[in-house]
Amino acid sequence: MLFNLSSSRAQAATLAVNNDCTLAEAIGAVNGAADGSGCVKTGAAYGTDDKINIPTGTITLSADLPALTKAIEITGAGANSTTINTAGNESFRYSSANNNEQDTLDFKISKLKITNAEQYAIFISGARKVEFEGLEITESGEGIRISNSSDVLIEDCYIHNNTTEAVLDDTTAGLAIELSTKASNGEAQAIVRDTRINNNTGARSGALLMSNEWIYGTNDQPLKPYFQLQRVQLLNNQATDQSGLLVIQSGGPLAQNSMELSVDATTVANNTVDVVVPEDAVNASVPILAGFLMTGKLTSDHHFTNVTVANNAAINTSPDDTRRTLAGFYASLAVAGSNMERF
Repeated sequence: MLFNLSSSRAQAATLAVNNDCTLAEAIGAVNGAADGSGCVKTGAAYGTDDKINIPTGTITLSADLPALTKAIEITGAGANSTTINTAGNESFRYSSANNNEQDTLDFKISKLKITNAEQYAIFISGARKVEFEGLEITESGEGIRISNSSDVLIEDCYIHNNTTEAVLDDTTAGLAIELSTKASNGEAQAIVRDTRINNNTGARSGALLMSNEWIYGTNDQPLKPYFQLQRVQLLNNQATDQSGLLVIQSGGPLAQNSMELSVDATTVANNTVDVVVPEDAVNASVPILAGFLMTGKLTSDHHFTNVTVANNAAINTSPDDTRRTLAGFYASLAVAGSNMERF
């Protein structure tokens, strides 16, 4: 599979965050396609791929950033140089009006650090293409969540020491990606590479890669989702339900198409689960697990090379919790026709 975000981007307006143009004002200018509040564009007119450059230094928010409403590229000077301290406020977020219909917006955020977000450091729902590169996400709630989107690339990111007490099916302290939309370009894929997801804490922690029944092409034909992890570390994540790497294929038309999963040079180690209150289960149908969990269908479309799953531990001493408690690698063959011989 090929993944190309940059080739379709058309250069449009560029804004620089500075003493005259705050980050919030720059987002507002892009949303409104007009200069204002000290923000003056350079380059072409405002269009569909406007860009905001953030310099070296720390930006401390005093209020929520405006929600994104247009395709945008936001770039810092590097995760070691540009920091957004949300101070408990909302950072970058976008939500489509209709998550079951394919949106046409692309988002790229790169080369910066986000800290102290009360809930999500970044939340994107209903986009076409999402690219995050060179980000550090730390000391926030659920870290990064991308849902209802069709093309996702996470590259060279460090997602660590995020903590959330929320208990929902898609709640994850760390990284959560859900492919669940009508893919107008005929693709439904998520690629995570050269990324570390470590020391996150929650009911579920680490990385959640999920697909469900709402993935269709332009002719309303179900698409096979594609997940790839390459050179990824998931270490020392702690949870009360599941921790480590979770790949979940839900029911619906996708049950017939399965999914393609490629995992290479990836380590899932030293993740732990300690059940505290069983009624706080994220999803009672999914077992307690520390390590690598995959549900759906094992097929020849799955390729594992140089994968290490080691030293994960799950503890459940509650007499009221009857869920299976597992550590290591676990594959649930929940779809009719699953075949270990093809794996």
